[in-house]
Amino acid sequence: SDVGVEVLEANGGIVFGKTNTPEFAAGSNTFNAIFGATTNPWDTRVTCGGSSGGSAAALAAGFCALASGSDLGGSLRIPASFCSVVGLRPAPGRVPRGPVDQPFDWMAVNG
Repeated sequence: SDVGVEVLEANGGIVFGKTNTPEFAAGSNTFNAIFGATTNPWDTRVTCGGSSGGSAAALAAGFCALASGSDLGGSLRIPASFCSVVGLRPAPGRVPRGPVDQPFDWMAVNG
């Protein structure tokens, strides 16, 4: 399991679902060929933003009280702003994560 999920569960958190994300977690819209598009819960004609858009949409729709995602270039903050919720990009290293094996993966943070 993901290190962040393990920490949440060890402290009493209950993980109950997975939200949609674009392929490779990249893009300005949350769409993938398997699950289709995630729309903005406030106006289903428009996007919820990319990467962590599924998390932002689930939070805005009231499906959960807390959602997680990752951020390198606005992947938490942009969907949050599109869906009128708060997206926090913590300082690198603040949220635990496992080893990184991609060249620029050390720059991204979980939040």
